[in-house]
Amino acid sequence: MEWREWLAPVTLGTTVVAFAAGSSSVREVRDVGGTVRWLALFVLAAVAVAPLVARRGRGIPRPSPLLAAPLAALLALAFLSAVWSVDPPLTFARTTSFAVLLGRTLETRLHRTGGRSP
Repeated sequence: MEWREWLAPVTLGTTVVAFAAGSSSVREVRDVGGTVRWLALFVLAAVAVAPLVARRGRGIPRPSPLLAAPLAALLALAFLSAVWSVDPPLTFARTTSFAVLLGRTLETRLHRTGGRSP
């Protein structure tokens, strides 16, 4: 198995574990997990962008409007919710991490289906 085939699942799994640690009720685990969570999220974003950079000149696969429109509306509402949030920076940070995870999921779907989406 080539490293490109296992890098995405390992990175995604590590990010899920880091998110769980960052949400722990044990203070020491939460303190370490909070930092590792953001590091894992940025690595996940880099792994998501790498295939797009490698496709230069061959066109970037795009999701269908049936998939993209609801996701865009959900993310817009999530980012807008920071306006009325009790803790706007926290809401913005959580929405950003959710957006990266959604983007990674969508990129994986498009990659696995050869650019076709429902």
